[in-house]
Amino acid sequence: MSDPEAEKVAKNILPAYMDVAKFCIQLSVGILTLSIGFRETVLDAIGSKKPLLISWICFLISIIFGILYLHDAVTRITNYLSSPAKRDELKEFLPRVLRNPDKAYKVMGISFILGIIFLVVPTVCTLIKRN
Repeated sequence: MSDPEAEKVAKNILPAYMDVAKFCIQLSVGILTLSIGFRETVLDAIGSKKPLLISWICFLISIIFGILYLHDAVTRITNYLSSPAKRDELKEFLPRVLRNPDKAYKVMGISFILGIIFLVVPTVCTLIKRN
């Protein structure tokens, strides 16, 4: 990857990944806050504590790994923009991220989706049984 390409990626593409991570973190925090605040209503809708607890754990994992991903991305961008000596490290990192986002990014996304599934599917099943 040439130096101008790496700079373009550092300034444009990585921030897009970071925006998705921030959005995922914000949604996870919001869902956790609401489901904990209204846990009696949510438990009544779900019908069991186990899916709700699994959902909460998944959202917490999503938040943790989202923060880890953001930390890693910000560190790499900062190093690239501030130190020419560290640009080689970023040049190796960027193609890997563009082809295959970091493990933290994957874990964040997968755990977020699992959290949604464990929150929504039991709720829908309970509502269908009641009607």
